[in-house]
Amino acid sequence: MIRDLAHVVEREEAAIGLFVTLAEPTKPMRKEATECGFYKSEAYGNKPFPKIQILTVADLLTGQARADYPTGLGLAPKSTPKDTTRTRKKQQDLL
Repeated sequence: MIRDLAHVVEREEAAIGLFVTLAEPTKPMRKEATECGFYKSEAYGNKPFPKIQILTVADLLTGQARADYPTGLGLAPKSTPKDTTRTRKKQQDLL
């Protein structure tokens, strides 16, 4: 499963892949994830982020674990330009 995720991350040119599981990951799963290496970016001071991360649902719900990924700097979805003409018309209709 981890190998499949790693191939998808590579194919889609993603920086990081998260594997969320109900069961505790096995030693081979952890080894496979570790062998995938790290994502580094100069924008984040070359801080290494595990390329494949395994998180359990229990750890996520209890707050014992969370995904380790870079935040900000263009990772949020880009908003589309608003139609200001339509917005102004709606505002005028309210008056």
